[in-house]
Amino acid sequence: MKRCYFIYAVPLLIVNLFTLDASLAQDYTTQWHLPEGVIARLGRGLVYDIKYSPDGSQFAVATSIGIWIYDALAGKDIKFLNTPDNRINIVAFSPDGNMIASASGSEVLLWDIDAEKPFMTLTAPAEIKILSFSTDGTKLTCVGNEGQIRVWNFGTKKTQMEFEDIKFGSEYLIGSWFKSVAVSPDGQLLAAVFFAQRAYQFRVWNIKTGKYLISVTSNDKHRTGLVFSPDSEILASGGHIGAIRFANLEFAKRQETSIRPTNSRFITLTFSPKGRFLATAHGDGVRLWKKAVERKPPWTPVIGEDNHQLILNKGKNDINKLAFSPDETTLLAVSSHGTIRAWNTITWNQGFCLTKHLRSIKRLKFSKVDGALTHVLTSYSGSGNIRIQQWDMNLAEQLFTEYLDIKGSGTISLAGKTVVCNNWDGSLDVWDVQTKQQFTILKGQPTRDPHNQLTISSDGKIVASGGRDTVIRVWDTTNSDMNMPQYTLKGHTAPIWRLAFSPNGKTLVSSSWNATNWESKIRIWNMTDGTPSHTITKHRNRVETLAFSPDGKILVSASNDSTIRLWNTVNATQISVIRNQNGVRTLQFAPDDKTLLIGKWNGTIHLANIDINYNLPLVNLLSSMLNGLKNSISKEDPIPFFRGHIGAVSELKFSPNGKILASGSRDGTILLWDWEKVQQRLSDN
Repeated sequence: MKRCYFIYAVPLLIVNLFTLDASLAQDYTTQWHLPEGVIARLGRGLVYDIKYSPDGSQFAVATSIGIWIYDALAGKDIKFLNTPDNRINIVAFSPDGNMIASASGSEVLLWDIDAEKPFMTLTAPAEIKILSFSTDGTKLTCVGNEGQIRVWNFGTKKTQMEFEDIKFGSEYLIGSWFKSVAVSPDGQLLAAVFFAQRAYQFRVWNIKTGKYLISVTSNDKHRTGLVFSPDSEILASGGHIGAIRFANLEFAKRQETSIRPTNSRFITLTFSPKGRFLATAHGDGVRLWKKAVERKPPWTPVIGEDNHQLILNKGKNDINKLAFSPDETTLLAVSSHGTIRAWNTITWNQGFCLTKHLRSIKRLKFSKVDGALTHVLTSYSGSGNIRIQQWDMNLAEQLFTEYLDIKGSGTISLAGKTVVCNNWDGSLDVWDVQTKQQFTILKGQPTRDPHNQLTISSDGKIVASGGRDTVIRVWDTTNSDMNMPQYTLKGHTAPIWRLAFSPNGKTLVSSSWNATNWESKIRIWNMTDGTPSHTITKHRNRVETLAFSPDGKILVSASNDSTIRLWNTVNATQISVIRNQNGVRTLQFAPDDKTLLIGKWNGTIHLANIDINYNLPLVNLLSSMLNGLKNSISKEDPIPFFRGHIGAVSELKFSPNGKILASGSRDGTILLWDWEKVQQRLSDN
């Protein structure tokens, strides 16, 4: 089994900066609902749910930034319903197709699709797991994460709503956690796998009476992906070793049959609306099944041209959402990367493919491509399957999408050309992103270290690794002997937590953290001979972020002790400290070298205006409320801020000409800010 760690990974997005304003205007979707000061948004957010409209002409995608509505025939974008403060976890169309209900936590928004805005907000008693309209559109039902059911009844006007809470299961379910839940299409039954009384349990209840039809009190933790058949008579569920189980609910006693098409892990499944097809996603692809009444269970595999069972996305383990069109002619499959593919259920040929929904963004980089100044963005792909994308913004088109299939997670160099993958046997595979070829294997580190940290120099030649054994190993990938590290750096007495190279690669900085005695250390190493130069012990908690100034003379460290400290790398003296800084995820110097940008977990960006000479520690924290936020000061974070992201800000980078600030976020978007306008706004406030 392999694990890979990527500092720079997918996707690569290319933007022509010389014609940024003009070119971005051609792709109108990049300018929908932008925060103030932002030129364009790249990426459409993480995908959480996907649903067809009742007539099948459109489908809605719930994301971390709102709801995207697409034309179902060609996959063309139609609308974007923006939610600037909350991600959307669940969407549901009303039966007439004029309204969408969306759920975020315990909040429900009712949207007028034509007006592109919500007209009502409803509150549920708990975080919502299921949201559905009744077939006549007069009721909206939600199920909470502890089994709470709330039903809203529409009055003669849409704005008139009354609700009732349905309670069942007595006090037994209080404090339980619903792992998987489903409501039957006829609204009569509720099925759930939940954790209660120290075990996972599986039950099916009659919602009206509160009595259960099926109860399994043994530890049924591997059952997941509950889905009712369209006629509400069959409940299908998946298992951990590929099995699909079918419970027949027509009988008073629990009767289950099963199929096991593969030993790969089960991910998800869905019935087609008329019950003719069943689609199941496993770790090796998506399988299709046709209804066959004479069989038990009544499903027969769809056979492909090779006379074997048809498997879509064969060999891939990244499909996590499936949806059939109302007429059952199209199957939509969403990958963990956010890619949405459409398959024709008659020919089983692939139709459109949407690749603008991204994974969490980890890193950004500006560089030259084919002699032109371009913006290259690299983002972390959680599974290690690296997706590389390029956009020519002059033409407002995506140039290509490529994949580097590496299992696990890993680290990409700042140059964006090298990937290092950490294997369970301790070896490191080094890959070339452009050729998608492995060109060397690095050896010499311990096996099975889940804590292992990796970093790569900006030219992609030097690799450093550290982990629980407190030792840092450094390899030169251009050296012919890869069986042993070039340097073995010892001096830390606790697990290595963070590693970073200086811009020129001549200095390595490492941090360690001892959770027992709360000892935090930063060590600075000379890479010309592998010797330590300084040790820093000022922080009182784990160091989460390390960064260098462009000239490498200043080191910045951000810690869970709520401080950001600036150090002179020559003598390790502290230049300045910025206090009350919680949740720091990334640090970046502005082009004037006098401003430090601080990206945080809550999606905010803070600006620290600092004296670059560092003779007198002078920290004037400046910021602005962008995107309509109120001016407010919290006890935890007393510094004003500007915000454009819903998720954590994971990376900040400036264009070479200093005019564009690019911010990447875990919400799956990249915002391109007009730095001059941002500065002007700060000055005005």
